[in-house]
Amino acid sequence: MKKSLWVILLLALNLSACIESELPEQAYPRVETMEVNPSANLRGRIDFPSNQAISDHGFLYGTNELTLKYEGEKISLGTAQGSLDFTSPPPPQFAGGTTYYFRAFAKTETHTVFGNVVAYKLP
Repeated sequence: MKKSLWVILLLALNLSACIESELPEQAYPRVETMEVNPSANLRGRIDFPSNQAISDHGFLYGTNELTLKYEGEKISLGTAQGSLDFTSPPPPQFAGGTTYYFRAFAKTETHTVFGNVVAYKLP
């Protein structure tokens, strides 16, 4: 009998711990680098359902995927707020026949977040 009472008590405690609660506000943006569009525009997406300002966003790019981890030439698109899709025309120095690697980024007061690396070969 005592054993059954303990099992019921533990089950009740577990169920009371499963009460739905609000999730904390997302502390940093999620960034996605999207495929280049037919006009060769670089494309990115920021998912940031917060009131925190994005102090800069844009793209890093270069011809070497390995060095693009945290550095590269930078296209800065400036400040933004919340979630958004953004594009940039390719830099004028992009040469035909060359493969370029790029990744989107977003910077807040406390975090810099990078998207995935995408390759694009100019025709």
